[in-house]
Amino acid sequence: MSARHADRGYAAVARARGVALVTVLLALALLTAMVGRLGFSNQVWVRQTGNGAAFLQSAQATRAVQDWVSLMLLQNDNNYDSFQDDWARPLAPLPIGSGFVRGYMEDMQARLNLNNLLDSNGVTNHEALQRLRRLLRILDLNPGIADAVVDWLDADNSPFGPWGAEDGYYLGLNPPYLAANRRFRDAAELRLVRGVNAAVWQQLKPFVSALPRADVAVNINTASPEVLASAVPHWGSPRSAAVEAAQWVGQARQTPFRTVKEFYDAAGLDYDEDEPPTGLSVRSKFFLAHTRVELGDHARNAATLYQRPGQRDEQHADGRARVLAHWREFE
Repeated sequence: MSARHADRGYAAVARARGVALVTVLLALALLTAMVGRLGFSNQVWVRQTGNGAAFLQSAQATRAVQDWVSLMLLQNDNNYDSFQDDWARPLAPLPIGSGFVRGYMEDMQARLNLNNLLDSNGVTNHEALQRLRRLLRILDLNPGIADAVVDWLDADNSPFGPWGAEDGYYLGLNPPYLAANRRFRDAAELRLVRGVNAAVWQQLKPFVSALPRADVAVNINTASPEVLASAVPHWGSPRSAAVEAAQWVGQARQTPFRTVKEFYDAAGLDYDEDEPPTGLSVRSKFFLAHTRVELGDHARNAATLYQRPGQRDEQHADGRARVLAHWREFE
């Protein structure tokens, strides 16, 4: 074989080896990509499976806490409710599997119920209206908002008072909407009412509720100074009323009042046996439980509204307090 033919042979072999090497490298690259994709998919699947399991576990833990709270409210059913009761003590972190659950409860009768402004017949409750107006003044907010709340609740289309607002007002907004003409289902709905912007809502939020009845009294033992001052009309101007109320709120924390009359006597207020004051109580039926379940990287916050029974038709067949509403809370 000539030298020229030998050189051509060696070149062909070198090219073949180069092609084979490139092919092997491409195959390795493809295989590496496939393995990486499979590994990533496996990690995603493992994470999804873990999250799904954590979600189910947290949901089960939340339901277990709901049952426990229902029973506790019945067992803690005294003649009066105060911050000395078991329900008022925060739930210390309890271990559940790889995580824990904790929570606390609120007496929702420590607030003014917005749905009190109309009675069960749809007629304006002027005492409840005056309480809301006093609360607004105590918070240095526009008392006219109370008129707009009445219009949000009532079924007619006639503005109530100078600050009333019916469909004509709300249809002029951008975007337009209509007045609800029904009870509040959530106190946050107040954000839609005339005069309530984000700042106003943040001021009012701790002091108002939206309970499913129109005759919910304020609990003297658990109310804040602002709410108690708005519920007791005998203490003069908003500022002086708040100062006076703070004194009795502090006393109720130490020694709860067992009756409304006991509170009136201690505060030096006239108590009419024939026409006892309305809108005040020392017992509560509505409570809100906040729970947080943490399992690994998964956390679940929930709020549950309970009605403690006063009659058999207000409770479950097994005697537990009724769950009126349950929703997820987001941080």
